[in-house]
Amino acid sequence: MMVFVAFSVVSLIWIIYGYSLSFGSDVGGVIGSLEYLLLSNIKLTDPAPSSDNLYHYLFIFFQMTFAAITVALMAGAFIERMKFSAWILL
Repeated sequence: MMVFVAFSVVSLIWIIYGYSLSFGSDVGGVIGSLEYLLLSNIKLTDPAPSSDNLYHYLFIFFQMTFAAITVALMAGAFIERMKFSAWILL
């Protein structure tokens, strides 16, 4: 359950603002802008930022799996060592 919750929460955060901060236009060379907040300004047939032959949404969800799996792996390390309620607050 901890892994599933971690995967779900990170997936939602990625869609809301994570993708935009990771792959949006540069702001001072440090972080991306919020131009893709809630995946706005992206059309279904737009090409991905790094490739001309890959759809933008496919690239978004491909990168989302890496973000979510990273936290899910950490959750797997905490299973049975942490209460579920404490994990949700973390």
